[in-house]
Amino acid sequence: MQDGMVWVLSKQGLALALSDAGFEAWIVHSRGTKSSRRHTSLNADTNQSYWAWTWVEFAEFDIPATVDFIYNATGQRVHLVGHSLGALTILASLSQGKLVDKTGAVALLAPVAYMRHVTSPLLLYGANFYADKFEFDAVVRSGKIAKHDYGNASTNNQMYGQSTPPVYDLSTVPVDVPLFISRGEADALTDVQDFNSLVSSLGNHQQSKLTVHSIPEYAHADFLMGSNTGEMLHPPLIAFLSNSTN
Repeated sequence: MQDGMVWVLSKQGLALALSDAGFEAWIVHSRGTKSSRRHTSLNADTNQSYWAWTWVEFAEFDIPATVDFIYNATGQRVHLVGHSLGALTILASLSQGKLVDKTGAVALLAPVAYMRHVTSPLLLYGANFYADKFEFDAVVRSGKIAKHDYGNASTNNQMYGQSTPPVYDLSTVPVDVPLFISRGEADALTDVQDFNSLVSSLGNHQQSKLTVHSIPEYAHADFLMGSNTGEMLHPPLIAFLSNSTN
């Protein structure tokens, strides 16, 4: 995952653009990053138990807790913007019905979900390194969006009550949640076939609530650090969020 500073790395950082557009922008630091280690009892540098989590904890606990915190502080539904794995964790949370009553609109930038068509050996190596680091194996290795596989039926049964990890069913994402889904046409981690599979997996989402967007020549990191996000990304994204607010 990412430190929240990625949203303000450049003068065209999305958090700054949202603030300029009149939104109250909250920046989230994922667990395990430099800015998010103040555990109530575990020391990240000395206690390995601190690291006993997977990407599933982001979806099951961290994002819902973040939305609750912001909602309670503002009294307003929370718009969510996620990039890469962050986008997928938002979808996973929504598919579990965890955010529905407090979430406004959702923007998914360069979402990493299905990766069956990633063919570059270098990218596959990087994706698998990423998977090992965050135990993101269900997506990268099997092409399914599922909870962590503990590697044996006995432990899976103990944790889930079944021998295989439960699969996140994205068709259960509420059909009336406004969604903005964007990919870069030069993004080798978000192949167009995999991206289309993700959109199709949303089932019968209301077409009036679904915006599918693409940017020519954008690669995976350009959504965060591109030199022209102020022209190519921010205007349609901010318009989408503004329309969803009214």
